[in-house]
Amino acid sequence: MKKVSYGRIAGVAMYIDGKIESLPAPNRHHDIIAKFPRPNHTHGQQGFLDGYGNFLSREDAMKTAKILGQVDESLTSTSLHSEDLW
Repeated sequence: MKKVSYGRIAGVAMYIDGKIESLPAPNRHHDIIAKFPRPNHTHGQQGFLDGYGNFLSREDAMKTAKILGQVDESLTSTSLHSEDLW
């Protein structure tokens, strides 16, 4: 199994129709929705981009942010929200 190394969380992202749309910090997911509107509000999976351009689910982003000290380790939520970062 290949070990994946992630960098610090750098921005919000959404995986939509097989494509990643993203915006840098301090944008939020609603900014992506406004910039890249989709019919019928089908906006896909919300997540984040790390500093290497990897898409991370909210859950993986929370783990990464805790490990790298971007959020307090005592946060009990298992999924990251942009409000937790900026």
